[in-house]
Amino acid sequence: MRVLMVGVGAIGTVMTKHLAAHRAIEELTLSDVDTTRAERLARELGSGRIRVERFDASDPAALARSFRGQVLVVNATPPHFNGLIMDAALAAGSHYMDLAGGEDGIDDAGVSVERILPAPKGIFLEATGQLFRGDSADVFTTSQRSDGSAVAHLRGYKDITESTNLDIGLSYARGHNDAGVNLLPNPDFVTQLYGIDATLRWKPLRRSIYHSFIARSELIWSQRQELPREQRAFGFYTSGDYQLGRRWFTGGRFDWSDRSRFDNLTDKGAAATLTYWPSEFSQIRGEYRFTKYAENRDSNELLMQLIFSLGAHGAHPF
Repeated sequence: MRVLMVGVGAIGTVMTKHLAAHRAIEELTLSDVDTTRAERLARELGSGRIRVERFDASDPAALARSFRGQVLVVNATPPHFNGLIMDAALAAGSHYMDLAGGEDGIDDAGVSVERILPAPKGIFLEATGQLFRGDSADVFTTSQRSDGSAVAHLRGYKDITESTNLDIGLSYARGHNDAGVNLLPNPDFVTQLYGIDATLRWKPLRRSIYHSFIARSELIWSQRQELPREQRAFGFYTSGDYQLGRRWFTGGRFDWSDRSRFDNLTDKGAAATLTYWPSEFSQIRGEYRFTKYAENRDSNELLMQLIFSLGAHGAHPF
């Protein structure tokens, strides 16, 4: 079996050591925009089955070339590359697994520190701590330089079987909100968020290669200080995506969310999605979405999306 490791950072290094010891892997390719660590790791492991390749994960053409012929693509890059890499893996007919939770939750300037923690055999534990400037959409707002926000995340990963793995995370975030911006004297109002997330992946490696399933869910509790009382809201989503065949995928999602500023109001929604890949360079997706708002308003939406790639690709040498 040929395996491609995309991103050889802290997590990618740990996964590479596990993969290199697996007898079923005939060739393991380590790829990164900076190959220094990958080359050092390859020398350390001293296996003739390991090779190193340089490419940029933000370049779709490079992804298409690198993924050709790979049975499994393991994505250990930052979360904002997940969509590009997953789509390229699906287009190439490769199995796909990512290690980084989901989309970036807070879009702000700051610093981040990650550490792999000691854990029992077979379990991967990673702790992340982040400090931000303090402005993030309508969640956190700064009124002075000392107002920052902090995020902590503990992630656990375990292979249940050869084809199934489970990813569970605990999150906490704290920052100032805008409830007291227009009040004098300016009160120090804070918002705190608590979260639990889980992802279950199933992808047979030896049979039913055109079938897979991913289930995701996340629960969030919010405590927002403001006058005349603290708002305590709760929200969650759960989703499932199933691969019907080589080119067909279907999925569904359910959302339930109290409003952080008005915790007595709750919005609910559900969506069903069908995706078809005519070729490795195009994708057609249709979605029906129903939303029931707290004001007794219902919304029915039918969405269509066409994605295609133009330009040089693997079939044309350049």
